[in-house]
Amino acid sequence: MLEQAYDLPVTIINTRQITRSDLSKYNVLILPNTVGFFGNYKQVLGERGAKKIKTWVENGGTLITFGEATHWLTDEKVGLLATTRELKGGRPEKEKKPKAAKKEAPEKPKSGAPAASPQPFDFETAIQPEKELPPATPGAIMRVTLDTEHWLASGYDGDANVLVSSRNIFTPLKLDKGRNVAVYMAEDKVLLSGFTWEEAQKQLAHKAYLMYQPHGRGHVVAFAEDPNFRAFMDGLNLLFLNAVFFGPAH
Repeated sequence: MLEQAYDLPVTIINTRQITRSDLSKYNVLILPNTVGFFGNYKQVLGERGAKKIKTWVENGGTLITFGEATHWLTDEKVGLLATTRELKGGRPEKEKKPKAAKKEAPEKPKSGAPAASPQPFDFETAIQPEKELPPATPGAIMRVTLDTEHWLASGYDGDANVLVSSRNIFTPLKLDKGRNVAVYMAEDKVLLSGFTWEEAQKQLAHKAYLMYQPHGRGHVVAFAEDPNFRAFMDGLNLLFLNAVFFGPAH
C-alpha cells in the first residue's frame, strides 16, 4: 500500500534474513499477518531474532504488527506486548502455572464402612480441548472506539470501522504498560456488517483492536487485524500512516 497508493519507498526483507540484517538502517519495521508453519514468527525468527528486534525497538525503532505478528509479540520470550490472546470464554491463552499443592494421603475408610462409589465418566467433558480459541469470524465490519488523545488516532473523530476475519481477541493493556488506542464497541453496537458468531461478538466487546506500548526510546504499535487487507478499508489508512510517520517522530 505504501508504494502503490502513496508512492513511498519501502525495503522488503525476507523474515529469515532479519537476524542477519542491519536493522539500524531502518526506523520502521512492519511485520504482516501470516498463515501456516512458514508464517510462524516464533519458528522462523527464534529467540535470536526476537532479541534482535527488541534491542532495535529499545534503541528507537517503531515496530508495527498485524494479526499473527501481534500474537507473536505476546510470547514471554519476545516480551514486547504485555497482553495475551484470549481462549474461548475469555480465559488467557497463557495462564500462570499455579503452585504445586501438597499431596495428602487419602483417608482410609473406617472398618466396616462402605467404599465410596466411583464418579460416572463424563464423555462430553473429557473430549473438550484444553485450549480452544473463540469461534473464527469469517469476515465482518466491526466498530471501534478511538482514544483521540493519542497521536496514533490523530485525524479521527472518535470511532472507526474495521475488518475482522480471524479468531484473535486480545485482552486490553494495563494502564502502566501502554495504551489501548482502539477498542471494540459494546456487544450491541460492535457489529456493523457481515457475520460473526454470537459467542465471538460477545467476547470481542471492549477488547483491544489497536495497542501501543513504549520500550526504551522506541514504540510497538500492534493491530489485532490487518488494517490494510486488500487495500479495502480506506478509512484505516490514516491509522496505519500515523504509526509509520508519527512513531519515529516521537
